[in-house]
Amino acid sequence: MTADLGMVLLRVPAGERVPGAGAGVFGEGAMVRQRLRHVDTLARQVRDTIVRDHFVEEPADSAGLLCVPLSFNQRVPAGSFEGPGNGPKAFTFAAFTARPLSARTVSLAPEVVREALVAHVLRSGQCGTRSQGISLWKLAESGLIVYLENASAHFVELNVELTELFNMNVSRGVQATATGELNMHSRDIIPPMHGMVVFVAAAMPAGHSYRFTSRFLPRHDEGHGPAHNPPLAEPVDTLHSPFYLDGKAGGGGAAAAASSAEGGARAHGQCASYGAPTAKGRQPGRRRGKGPPPRPGEPGAAGAGLARSR
Repeated sequence: MTADLGMVLLRVPAGERVPGAGAGVFGEGAMVRQRLRHVDTLARQVRDTIVRDHFVEEPADSAGLLCVPLSFNQRVPAGSFEGPGNGPKAFTFAAFTARPLSARTVSLAPEVVREALVAHVLRSGQCGTRSQGISLWKLAESGLIVYLENASAHFVELNVELTELFNMNVSRGVQATATGELNMHSRDIIPPMHGMVVFVAAAMPAGHSYRFTSRFLPRHDEGHGPAHNPPLAEPVDTLHSPFYLDGKAGGGGAAAAASSAEGGARAHGQCASYGAPTAKGRQPGRRRGKGPPPRPGEPGAAGAGLARSR
């Protein structure tokens, strides 16, 4: 099955217990996730298999490397007991080494996948707009990922338009016009000291296109009415729900580590004051077509790998 596949390597600190498959879920506690450190990342690609060379030379304070897969253009079958689009997804991870390397399957909490994705965006994306502690990050990679980080003392209202969609699966769903055009319009209120993955628009095979515009403004309160439109998935939407930044301007856990010396400096992007940046993405092999809107859903991960040198 062709999917958008990416990978993030996180370092697990020594002394941290990582349960094997069937023995529990790793990363449910915030304290555990804060101790993970971003090591390396592999850009998402629409392929069946991805390969990465990495020298596994772990320091003494490391319990091993956690391989977190990123995949968003495929959904769990509708007949799964978790419901359409929800539940864990399995991935196959293989390590080829010249010396012994132990590897085992790990079941991940969805919060680990979200924080790995945020670390990936901070490492590889661009800051399209930044002002007064509010940063809007974009990563055009096998589609488009938008992440807002509100390190200010104010609420932030973010309005996004994703139009002229072709051959893309949007994590928050899409609407169809009378003429069959697909689009996504969202309005979100992000609290102070919180981050939010606004959406992931994942490309499908055979080319894709889109047009993106956004605008954010600070607010003194969250105002009246719903905080998110379209509403977040029920009963819980781990991928898109705003999460606390742990009192740090750059976020906490794996996301914060993306700006460390080991993770590398944040990508250089265009940073300006409040405005409405516009972007348009295309890929070769594009053709126009009509079809039903993709089913929204939230990704999980059940096939992550823990590698440790011996």
